[in-house]
Amino acid sequence: MTSPSHANEYCEDQFMVSPGASGVVVTFGVSPLQPAGHASPSPNDLVRIRMNLQHAKLMAMILRRDLKAYERTNGISIEVPPKLYSGLGVSSQDW
Repeated sequence: MTSPSHANEYCEDQFMVSPGASGVVVTFGVSPLQPAGHASPSPNDLVRIRMNLQHAKLMAMILRRDLKAYERTNGISIEVPPKLYSGLGVSSQDW
């Protein structure tokens, strides 16, 4: 008898992408609780995904396509504050 398969589920609010010559590592994390008046602590890593460059590029293309389709289908625009764009070194034109 086989046991039912299941995937681990995580809720994250941080990510880091580290491309290299032969692949990319995407690390997802969560911000720790922050006492008032203290410096921002480093996020706690939850999961690290390693993939080849071709897979990462295809994943990015499909994610963009599907999010744009979601916006069209629902007549909405997923808003990202400009401060977040600039803090990450991207602009709304990159979308």
